[in-house]
Amino acid sequence: MPKYALPHRFNSRLVLLDELPSGASGCVYKAQYQRDTQPIDVVVKFFDHAPSHEMFGYFTNEQVVLRELNRTFDHPNLVQYVTHDLTQEPFYLMTRFVPDAKSLSKLKAGDVPPALLARIATQVADALDYLHEGKHGFKPVIHRDVKPDNLLLDTDYNAVLIDLSIARHPHFNITDEKVMGTPTYMPPEQYEGAEVPASDQFSLAAVIYELLTGQPLLPKQPLKAYQQIKELRDTDYAKVTQTLGSGYSHTSRVLIQALSYDPEHRFVTCTAFANTLRAALEKDGKPINQPITLRKPNPAFELKRWVMPAAAVLAVLLLAGALWTGSQLLRGSQAADKTPLRLQPTATLVGAIPEPDNRFDAGKLGGAPVLNPTTGLMETPIPAPTRLVAPDPFGGQASGNTTIIVAAVDTGRVNEPIRREPSYDAEIIGALPLGSQAIFLGGAVPQGNFVWYQIQYNGTVGWCRSLFCTLQ
Repeated sequence: MPKYALPHRFNSRLVLLDELPSGASGCVYKAQYQRDTQPIDVVVKFFDHAPSHEMFGYFTNEQVVLRELNRTFDHPNLVQYVTHDLTQEPFYLMTRFVPDAKSLSKLKAGDVPPALLARIATQVADALDYLHEGKHGFKPVIHRDVKPDNLLLDTDYNAVLIDLSIARHPHFNITDEKVMGTPTYMPPEQYEGAEVPASDQFSLAAVIYELLTGQPLLPKQPLKAYQQIKELRDTDYAKVTQTLGSGYSHTSRVLIQALSYDPEHRFVTCTAFANTLRAALEKDGKPINQPITLRKPNPAFELKRWVMPAAAVLAVLLLAGALWTGSQLLRGSQAADKTPLRLQPTATLVGAIPEPDNRFDAGKLGGAPVLNPTTGLMETPIPAPTRLVAPDPFGGQASGNTTIIVAAVDTGRVNEPIRREPSYDAEIIGALPLGSQAIFLGGAVPQGNFVWYQIQYNGTVGWCRSLFCTLQ
């Protein structure tokens, strides 16, 4: 789909005004829509993704869910459905625009006073409970991606939960669906595709922890995040209590319960969690009933914030200039010497490696992508394939030089599919059972929040996912 010169009259009722940050499915615009006789500000999300049944399924899922949720009640803390068009391209979904909205991801530690923290917890919990148990035909709807990027604050400091594209409910299912969500905020059961309403509570608690401390509870890498969840459980959540300190002793205990490894041990509803959190903040002496005001930026700090990077860039430029001058002097010296220079043919030119998604680090998930040399010089020797061994899921003792771990999931699937290409649309040509041995062929392709690994198993060459296997 081409980018539009703005403003652009898309049709007789819709005018695109400004381009917003793109979503996973395609371009996003702020627009004005003529609804009956009243123009309203809207957000228009277009589907502009490479052909994929999976991605189109998530795109259509959001409009189906929002339309059903808004059919009987426009929840003030949920993004509101306006209309959609899936009959002809370009397909789009239209939702209400939140004026002057600020993403929670833009807030820093200290920006969120206790009164605002309590309000965010209360309002988002109420929205999540409406998804889980509200009077609509799709309950329970499990959001599966509660995180700061999907939470907006309007001009009156009210929270709005957005992006229900990967929401799970009884009327939506993708065969062999990959693990969905953002690892920094995902509960352990979500790695197994066994989400329950309390899974969203875990994510909300992780968001509250981050707003309090200014640092995420879990890392971005899926396997590291999963391992740290187990470490939190095994250490009685020492990280939470130590980071928050004695000034938040009651608050820590509430967060720890909401972050329980077993969803059965969390609060019965998200609202119960939020109410208990408010009471705990009061017990810790935090002023949760004061008028809400966000801290204004310090002009001196903002100046330093911009001047320091500029000074660093200037230093780099000066250093580069000095190195260039030195190289010219050296080149002149070499030109005076008639003896020809002999370069050792050991260089390797490697093709560009795609930048991984910001939710994971390909190198830490088992090695950056390995690409073939494209130079005419002598190639760097390529090591022999590494033997892979698959022990117990997410742990256990490994044998061999490199380990691949295949996770057994509660749904009964104990085989990781082997696909012909590194894509969910590719044909399944085999399966890698738990405890099996395979040969890692060196290929690694990032996709979303995981990496595809190229392997050979029982004579079959294909691709498996780092979500269910890892190299060690």
